[in-house]
Amino acid sequence: MCGCGGTQGLFDTSNRRRHKQFSQEVEVSGDTANLDWVVGGFYFYEKGTESNPQNSGFVLDTNALFLGNFGALGPSLAAANPARYRLVVTNGRIEYRSSAESKAIYGQSTYYMGGRDAPLSLTLGARYTWDTRDISRTQNGTNRPAVPEFGDAQFKKFTWNAMARYAFSRVISAYARAASGYRSGGFNPGDTALIAFRPETVTSYEVGVKSELFDRHLRLNVAGYYNQYKDLAVITTIPSTTTFNTRIVNAGRVNFKGEG
Repeated sequence: MCGCGGTQGLFDTSNRRRHKQFSQEVEVSGDTANLDWVVGGFYFYEKGTESNPQNSGFVLDTNALFLGNFGALGPSLAAANPARYRLVVTNGRIEYRSSAESKAIYGQSTYYMGGRDAPLSLTLGARYTWDTRDISRTQNGTNRPAVPEFGDAQFKKFTWNAMARYAFSRVISAYARAASGYRSGGFNPGDTALIAFRPETVTSYEVGVKSELFDRHLRLNVAGYYNQYKDLAVITTIPSTTTFNTRIVNAGRVNFKGEG
């Protein structure tokens, strides 16, 4: 009987990544006796590559094959099995290159009702964003496909912000705010099919009081908020027998509320 043996790790990997990005923002702002305002534009571009070879081992109980498939002969075959536990080794790799581009224009203004010393001010803001995502995958698993796999997606969204503030005195003020937010969709390189996950959006509501008391020796702020998410993006692991990776999925509608 052969006494051959060896060692093999259950999981080992190495990861080689390259990443470049560029961003630029331009703003123009001004003010008058009753108004503060700003308008601007934003540009962002990034690209990168990843090569991630993975070597994983799965411990197989070979006696289960005999006991489950050979009927009455199963126990005898299992007893004579020279190596009950065997390691099944899988060599996989995930390899891809991707790029992302984001462009936006925005503006915001604050109007002081009755002048800058008046107690009431109103703020309005808006932003429009365009996003593009591209990916080219050359391998995801044990074998390299004959041709690369591609994915591309475009997203766009209008978001806004509105707030009212009332100053009861120079040290105590209250505010109410409503706003919307957006986070672009994209691709998970480890997915079987390169189908983009959806953007995440949120509408938030907040009210609060800010104060600086005792000659500004004590700062006391109180706030309550309520956030409504749509297509909330969360990170999970990918169940796979070839490569291990994480992925972003849309969890659906989620509401958060709290106070502080």
